[in-house]
Amino acid sequence: MQALKNIRVIDLSHVIAGPTASHYLAAQGAEVIKIENPRTGDSLRYSGTISFDAGISATFAAINAGKKSLAIDLKNPAMQEVVHRLAKTADIFIENFKPGVVKKLGLDFEKLKTINPNLIYVSISGYGQSGKLSKFGAYDHVIQALTGMMMMGGESDSPLKVGFPVIDSATGMMASQAILAALFQRERCPGPIHLDVSMVQAAVQLMLPQISRVLAQQQDMPRVGNRGFSESPGASTFRCSDGWIAIAANTPKQFRTLCKTLNVQQLVQDPQLIDQKTLTGEHGFVKAVNKASVQSILTDACLHVSASHLESQLNSEGVPAAGVRTLFEFIGEALNEGLVSLPSERTVYANGTATDFMNGFISDQESAARPSHAPVLGQHTESILLQLGFDAKMVAHLKAEGAVYF
Repeated sequence: MQALKNIRVIDLSHVIAGPTASHYLAAQGAEVIKIENPRTGDSLRYSGTISFDAGISATFAAINAGKKSLAIDLKNPAMQEVVHRLAKTADIFIENFKPGVVKKLGLDFEKLKTINPNLIYVSISGYGQSGKLSKFGAYDHVIQALTGMMMMGGESDSPLKVGFPVIDSATGMMASQAILAALFQRERCPGPIHLDVSMVQAAVQLMLPQISRVLAQQQDMPRVGNRGFSESPGASTFRCSDGWIAIAANTPKQFRTLCKTLNVQQLVQDPQLIDQKTLTGEHGFVKAVNKASVQSILTDACLHVSASHLESQLNSEGVPAAGVRTLFEFIGEALNEGLVSLPSERTVYANGTATDFMNGFISDQESAARPSHAPVLGQHTESILLQLGFDAKMVAHLKAEGAVYF
């Protein structure tokens, strides 16, 4: 869908969380003007070893396609005036500086709402705009540590980080959802709106059911490692003859099917191994009486069958299962073998081809516009400045003194 066509977004954010928020807005048709440091640009431009073009890494391209790059020095008063002029024409303003920085630049909410009384202003930070930690910067794994997320994974006493910046991405998604709600609110009741979105808030939202349980029982949850959260003995990750498989045999019917498939039906009738009351379907998921013994039996049975065969057979009989794949293996099957519904588009750059996964959902409305390239640093600086009323001579002078880059 192009539901945000004619919506203008001014994005002062960098790296992942903020750009992810504006990525979803751009994917739905918004015009996103990305403001970058004229000397360095967004640091994500140089992430990893693959560059599709000058200053366009694969990771940068993933969440910045279709945006415009305005490279200006925000410490220059004349460039702050540029942002003021842009803010007057904008619907949304996104920043992810540490609290207090934008005020020093004259770009805080109180200032910009006087310029544009209908502006939706989004502040993205690690810890929020208030609180003891609010003045400090943060990164994904630091927030994972703070919020207890590291102590929920794995099984030992050591902390275990999620293998990708999950909180950064979730913060961007949450910010985009908040922005869409604010746009709807503005239609009903015009006026400025300030959204305070933080990585801590995103982490809490990701763990809501677990946080509710911890508060209710006034103690931490046990660490389940690669087992399912249902606590059913059939919900776990098992080694097979050719790899690993994750199985979710939670209900009595699913558990019976698993045991039959693995030829260990004796498990189901043994009251010393399985709580027979939980097999009636009236008490939620199946529970083990002797967890270690049940785990040992299931583990041994899985070792004699291939993960691919078990995945196919269990799924066909109503038991969710998936062989454990690497990210590269999964995406290859998804894109080339029709494994799942995953619409994508290819964008050709000078040094490679990027795959764009667009909105992350499928709509029966008009298809999304074909994704365009991520911008090189300062690609749209000159055209935007000219549109804002700067004459060509002034633009050339600003470039010469390093205030802008293109």
